[in-house]
Amino acid sequence: MYKTFYSLSREPFAKETDPSEAYQGAAFQEALRALEYVKRTRGIGLLIGEPGAGKTFALRAWKESLSPSLYHVVYFPLSTGGVMDFYRGLALGIRRGTEVPQGRSLPPNPAGDRAIAS
Repeated sequence: MYKTFYSLSREPFAKETDPSEAYQGAAFQEALRALEYVKRTRGIGLLIGEPGAGKTFALRAWKESLSPSLYHVVYFPLSTGGVMDFYRGLALGIRRGTEVPQGRSLPPNPAGDRAIAS
């Protein structure tokens, strides 16, 4: 309905929207700078904002700037579980099993030590 009213050819806020087509406003640029800082310092970050502010889109845009040979991004949509659920999801996300037999170690991580959870 609104697409016709505004003469739009597609959904304006679809998840498939290319980051180059996004409005590069001050808040978006600030989020990207903060994420780059986290990457540069190998730190841990928290991106917060109001619903619909563009947090997920900023993370997806930033993800596109990462080299897939160096980074493996693990995405947790609507994570409401506990600590062990987080670790289990992270382990599955970086292609490791959730259980390791006693006395054995995990296989090497294809992304090295640069896996990033978002």
